[in-house]
Amino acid sequence: MTRPMQKYLPFILIILFGFYLHAPEAYADRSAGDRALLVKVVADQSFAQQKLWQQKARKILTGSSDMISDLLGVRIGIVDFEVWEHEPINDITVLTTRMINEIDRGRADILVGFCLETDHDKIKGLRKDGLTIAYRGFMIQTVPGGANNNKYLPIVIVHEMIHAFGGVHVYDGTLMSPIFENEIKVALDPLNEAIIKITRDIDFKKGYLSLSKNDLEKLARLYKRATQTGNQEIPTYLELGTIYSELENFKEAIRAFRQAVRQDQSLAYGWERIGDCYRMQGDIEKAIITFEDALSKIKEKGIFYSKLAVLHFNSKNFEKSYNSAVNAESYGAEIDPRMWEEFERLGISQRR
Repeated sequence: MTRPMQKYLPFILIILFGFYLHAPEAYADRSAGDRALLVKVVADQSFAQQKLWQQKARKILTGSSDMISDLLGVRIGIVDFEVWEHEPINDITVLTTRMINEIDRGRADILVGFCLETDHDKIKGLRKDGLTIAYRGFMIQTVPGGANNNKYLPIVIVHEMIHAFGGVHVYDGTLMSPIFENEIKVALDPLNEAIIKITRDIDFKKGYLSLSKNDLEKLARLYKRATQTGNQEIPTYLELGTIYSELENFKEAIRAFRQAVRQDQSLAYGWERIGDCYRMQGDIEKAIITFEDALSKIKEKGIFYSKLAVLHFNSKNFEKSYNSAVNAESYGAEIDPRMWEEFERLGISQRR
């Protein structure tokens, strides 16, 4: 070592040691051969009202880490904690979607959220509700009390973590069964094992864009197999539709998304993706019809009016475009200012 390097070595060591102290969780659980999955822990106000909530969340994740490593070849590293305050939300699906959309992941790969279920008599200690949005994160409902009251949480965490990697429900009594008790076999079924083999090293920030066409085609076949062997769930059809869309197989994508909205006519995301697929394959008329039909079925109307405004504008139907833009704005959706300028230039709008 040169004399100048010796001079600065103590300062270098101090900087490195300080970095380790401020980010120990990101490195503490990494093992040779395992992928490091960086997690940001989110607590809503119900969970965060508990004393030492960060330690409780860490303990829950730590209790699952060995199983996650054994099954997925993944080690969890906690890089941040955040409290998320929101108005009362009883629907775990809405709660998870809001968390994913509102919380910045920062340098984390996924979000893992915790909320506190106070009305826990209906759960009876059998299964805690969790919901995952693949490749982005999940929310877990816990019940008040210690580890004995939440004894299934480690397995639930593993279950949802597999969903985070694109895993699907199977109905064979293994870990990815949608309902389980003490008799659950903590093992990956062949279908999810094949899925994880493809997605284990996925870039969570890019999602499907980080996979090759060959990998996407394999995934499409696996998701298709899931639907043919008993999994008729909305999330499975949505992921299948998304994969087909990435492959630009819009016919099959539309077919999959329609299977989802048949089960839930108010599923805004499904209608949006159907219309987008028609638009991307050049069938503007069917895209318009899809968005117009969706307006009578869904609550989130703003995005559909804004899409109709653009489609009508590009089709030179400026009157319909203007009416759609006004409706979109009334629901809080933003419209390109250049469209308002064009409406005024054409003498359609008197709003400015």
